[in-house]
Amino acid sequence: MNTFEQLIGKKIINVLRLDIKEDYDLGFPIALFLQLDNVSGLLVGQDFNHDTTTVSYTTLEVVRDDYDTEFKETHLNELKSTDRLNSLVGQTIISIKVGEFDQDKLLGDNFVLKPGQYAGVIIEVDNQKLTIFNSGRCSEILFNSDFLFPNLQSWTLK
Repeated sequence: MNTFEQLIGKKIINVLRLDIKEDYDLGFPIALFLQLDNVSGLLVGQDFNHDTTTVSYTTLEVVRDDYDTEFKETHLNELKSTDRLNSLVGQTIISIKVGEFDQDKLLGDNFVLKPGQYAGVIIEVDNQKLTIFNSGRCSEILFNSDFLFPNLQSWTLK
């Protein structure tokens, strides 16, 4: 069981890209926000400080605040009509699997803190599979691929 199982059965109503510029290239975004209702969704993106993938269930407002979209540090973009990510809109989430690191990030006497950093995530929807991971230089987004995240010895798929 993983933290994101409560999202299974939810429909993706919109996909937003977090990019460095407003008029984005069809390459790799900083993050994706899979919107599941009017205010919340699944954020999947790069964690530049740790060369990992950040995955969290959060609100659109938190994404805007955390990534400084108000001050134009980054831009939360609607998808272009030619963006393949459009194929996710209207799809229902069937499964979410994350590559959890084998070593806990912070371990105390009575607690374990996992800050939302993962090796990557695999999201299956009605008719396709999306694999996202940080390759150290950018986010890799693969459609319908059996390729898994780098460093197989350091994480477990859950």
